[in-house]
Amino acid sequence: MGCLISHTDAASLASAVYEIQSDSFTPATIDRFSEKWDLSCHSNVVNGSSGTLWVIKKRTGFGVVAEGRGDFEGDILILLRGTDNKFDWATDATVGFSPSATGRFVHTGFNKCFKTILPELKQQLSVVNRRFIDLKKPIRTVHCVGHSLGGALATLTAEWLNKSKHIHYTDVKLYTFGSPRVGAHSFVKLVTEEMSKGKDIYRVYHKTDVVPMVPLWPFYHLPESHGAYCLKSPGTMPSGEYHKMKNYIASVSKASSWETMCELEPEVTQSAIEQWLSSDGPLSFTMNTMNMINKAIAYVVKKVLKVAGISLQFGMASGITLLDMLAYVLKKGFDFSKDMSSWVYKLIKRIMIALGMKIKKDVDLTTSFIRHIFKLLKDKVDRLVEVAVQSIFDH
Repeated sequence: MGCLISHTDAASLASAVYEIQSDSFTPATIDRFSEKWDLSCHSNVVNGSSGTLWVIKKRTGFGVVAEGRGDFEGDILILLRGTDNKFDWATDATVGFSPSATGRFVHTGFNKCFKTILPELKQQLSVVNRRFIDLKKPIRTVHCVGHSLGGALATLTAEWLNKSKHIHYTDVKLYTFGSPRVGAHSFVKLVTEEMSKGKDIYRVYHKTDVVPMVPLWPFYHLPESHGAYCLKSPGTMPSGEYHKMKNYIASVSKASSWETMCELEPEVTQSAIEQWLSSDGPLSFTMNTMNMINKAIAYVVKKVLKVAGISLQFGMASGITLLDMLAYVLKKGFDFSKDMSSWVYKLIKRIMIALGMKIKKDVDLTTSFIRHIFKLLKDKVDRLVEVAVQSIFDH
């Protein structure tokens, strides 16, 4: 098996890959990693297209495939960059799910972007694989690294590699920084199992970085249960500043190894979710509020699905938008019984309070009203993410 990329090198690589938008690394970057990785070959750049879901911009360098040196001889590195400031990839709940390259349900926007890089990725990997075969050397480990959208793309790359027959290798390792959630629970569960039950997944995020908080449920992070590295960052409000790679590099450098970095915060208990839902106290839109809203949505929807016998898989497969799916499921729960209607009402009420809305007595929770509330929530979160992504390019 290949070596593990250090926490500091992984962060530096995730930052450096932004240089290849112009199809090359700077000489200084090539020299900085020259003992471990060959970043000098411009022909190994993988191009891709970003843009909105409907308007595609010019193809640019989106990733790179590099061979290892020294301790990493026999390994392959796949680096993927995040978005530029014109790419509207943020938590678009109106998009829903689409099948990944292996047929699992993932976020449509991330999936669409990944599929624009996949043809060239296959080509580059095939070239490297043939060279290894000619040298009669086995490929040990493929390392996938990315920040922000690049983290989502690295995740989809790792998932595809685990099922791909384009190259032969021993294992795949995944390193992400400030990555959004990528897929449904079934996707997360299967990929976690395939990657040594999560032990080959290194997910790093700042506790106030808003991008890892999206998309909201029913999207999940990898790994399923192994945990992640939660880095300290000041305050409680969503931060664009702590989405920047320079701050990830600074935070990571404070630890001496992966083992000494902070572990993921404890899971929120069911009783804590119920207590939060039942509270009438005021709310500000902090990171904790965003986390509790996400947990509460999952909690209430799962209760409805259980008693009403509704399957989300059907909605994902049929292409129903997430806003419509949530509105439909919660309306079914509201009409199902007095107990379920109470939980649905509490959820909508807490979201409205977090959004600064006034609560009217005897509000009629129609499907359109529920959808409207979730659309307002989505718009609020999207604006925060837009600021965070834009901050990458502010100097």
